[in-house]
Amino acid sequence: MMNPAQPALDVQNLQVRYPGTKQVVLDIAQLTIKEGSFTGIVGPSGAGKSTLLRSLNGLVRPTRGQIRINGHPVPPGTTPQQVSMVFQGFNLMPRMSVLSNVLVGRLSHKRGLTKLMGRFDARDRDISLRALSQVGMLRYAYRDIRDLSGGQKQRVAIARCLAQAASIILADEPVASLDPLNARNVMSLLRDLNLEYGITVVVNLHQTDLVESYCDSVVGLSAGQMKFHQPTGATPKSTPDWKQIYA
Repeated sequence: MMNPAQPALDVQNLQVRYPGTKQVVLDIAQLTIKEGSFTGIVGPSGAGKSTLLRSLNGLVRPTRGQIRINGHPVPPGTTPQQVSMVFQGFNLMPRMSVLSNVLVGRLSHKRGLTKLMGRFDARDRDISLRALSQVGMLRYAYRDIRDLSGGQKQRVAIARCLAQAASIILADEPVASLDPLNARNVMSLLRDLNLEYGITVVVNLHQTDLVESYCDSVVGLSAGQMKFHQPTGATPKSTPDWKQIYA
């Protein structure tokens, strides 16, 4: 159940440097993402958008700072169970069925040899099949993942997040490789899951029209610095016109 008073993500004094150098690629003093919100992150290439998401998911180890997930501090370099990631390149396992790819999301709930051997029980299968149904891909459950279109693969990747029972989905340019129709279909799916299940969504995007259409708020990054965090409907009179700056 959502707790609007508690942020889903809270970042304090986060800094990331390239290993072995003094070059800072990300430096954010404070960023709070509300639980159940849909937040877009915009900025030019090299602004630090992917680094930010990968830091939140434990794929990048920050040089300093603290990240809190649902009020709890996250040890540096660890991946919180309640956070899942959607990638631009889908990050699915080739030569495996759609269902097998979704079952991977259940590994975060396994321990020891069960996790190492990738053993799944009837409950795991039921949860994964339900996740496929939620994204409209149930009839493809036993198809080879290689037979799917890009838009279908991204739906499978989102189903994997649902099978993980993630309360936060981080999406790193999830529609960059899709045509405009499939891009909107994937964004609509993320929005539907956000509204129906209260899943917090944070998504990196280059398309400002998609940010305006689907996101509640927008974070602007430039050269690793956060320039603003504001509602997408804010007026330029009182806040930066992010659509002009990052178009």
